[in-house]
Amino acid sequence: MSSSGHLVLAQEYLGVQAPGIILEVALHLATALAILIYFRRRLVDIFRGAAGEPGRGGRFLALIVVASIPAAAVGLLLEDQVAAIFESPRLVGAALIFTAAVLFLSAVIRRGRFRVADLGFAGAIAIGFAQALAITPGVSRSGMTIVAGLLVGLAGAEAATFSFLLSVPAIGGAALLEARKIESFTGNWPALAAAFVVAFLAGLAAIYVVLATVRGRRFTWFGAYCAAVGIAALLI
Repeated sequence: MSSSGHLVLAQEYLGVQAPGIILEVALHLATALAILIYFRRRLVDIFRGAAGEPGRGGRFLALIVVASIPAAAVGLLLEDQVAAIFESPRLVGAALIFTAAVLFLSAVIRRGRFRVADLGFAGAIAIGFAQALAITPGVSRSGMTIVAGLLVGLAGAEAATFSFLLSVPAIGGAALLEARKIESFTGNWPALAAAFVVAFLAGLAAIYVVLATVRGRRFTWFGAYCAAVGIAALLI
């Protein structure tokens, strides 16, 4: 549903004055931590494979690296242009409507049966380009990558798992880019810590909900929500 888009709308319509870029960095890191904890066993397999143990997930790691390249390139080349969108709730609303359209597309995709282990590098790159679209606030990163995964033939749960693990380098890279702009923080540390904890718990809950929804083939529910919020952002 685009966390970055919701941050823009929340700050605009709730009158929240964020304490600089540090809030976004804290929320990104909390989300990444939730993913790392939920998928910790899969990640152990991946790094064992990278260390050369036979039968492990080294190829999975290679797919993650390849799929991360498009978003990294777009983020570095268009950083200033993307930052400008964070100032426009109407553009975020339009992006949410685009996200809704893509999510509705998932209803007509013939579900694949492939596991990530069967995914080719061409498919990984396609998912990577879908992730690059989500540099824009309001375009859901997980929505784009899961639907792209379905299009290249992954089973629903496998597409969601690959999407979440692919987000770790994306979120980490975004946090590093934003962290460069942090000069000092003299704000409310307890409030920042509370935001981190809430984002972490919400991130864990979101993983459970998304996986259950994808398995149940009810992914269009997210599309209906994004459409409603996007239209509201354009009209208000």
